Amino acid sequence: MYEQIPEAHRSKRIFSNTRNPFERFVSAYKFRMWARRHPSEMDRILADYPEVPSLSFEQYVKFANVYESGNRSAGDLPKLDIGVLTYTFIQFFFKDPKSVIANLR
Repeated sequence: MYEQIPEAHRSKRIFSNTRNPFERFVSAYKFRMWARRHPSEMDRILADYPEVPSLSFEQYVKFANVYESGNRSAGDLPKLDIGVLTYTFIQFFFKDPKSVIANLR
């Protein structure tokens, strides 16, 4: 994330790579990190997705866009109807992601 780059290094060139969004979802689904949650989250997750941890890929994409997006936004930022990949893009490529997210409508 840009905001994690030490100030002394921000004037240097910053390189990144991109990944096909579909392939990223497939990889995350197969890796199953989403199925290993802190017990305090599980009550809320199971209320919405009782099939966890046996979600279909389609269910996982919907799940990720709700629960992964929420985890990526700071508590003081508005909860918006945008997906996890949009949050990730903003956090990695904008110099002031909190302001950008706070000003999305």
